[in-house]
Amino acid sequence: MTDKQSKQLIVAKIKDGVVIDRIPPGRSLKVLTVLGIDETYPAQVSLAIKVPSQKRPEGLKDVLKIANKELTQEELDKLGLIIPGAAYNIIQDYKVVKKEELRLPSRVQGILKCQNPNCATNFREPISTEFSLISESPLVLRCEYCERFLGEDYVSQLLYGR
Repeated sequence: MTDKQSKQLIVAKIKDGVVIDRIPPGRSLKVLTVLGIDETYPAQVSLAIKVPSQKRPEGLKDVLKIANKELTQEELDKLGLIIPGAAYNIIQDYKVVKKEELRLPSRVQGILKCQNPNCATNFREPISTEFSLISESPLVLRCEYCERFLGEDYVSQLLYGR
């Protein structure tokens, strides 16, 4: 064993599931919250916080390995809103079968609630919310029904449940 190998910790591979890599440092616990994963999740979850990274500008990243998990499109959209630029890998039989980068969705449907109390989506109308991406940095979304703008703070509050 080399000196470098002896200084590294080894996290077990997962047979099937998802690995979310290049998460901005310190955000992995929020990712777990958004995905609804807590201590009752029935399979292995590995979490590495603030590990060295050559691809993150901060030089650090978080990594999540979640066994027996498939990400839905809604979950991918949520993750794209809170950790754009992170990578996710689909694992099958211990092998990476798909690797993609999370991106801000151009349209977000049914995930966020409009903050305008007079918006048609906040009444008993059978319509789902729909927002369009206006700006990536800073994050700004616009409601397609009332044209109210949502900023990053409001989106974070809704997604993280604060």
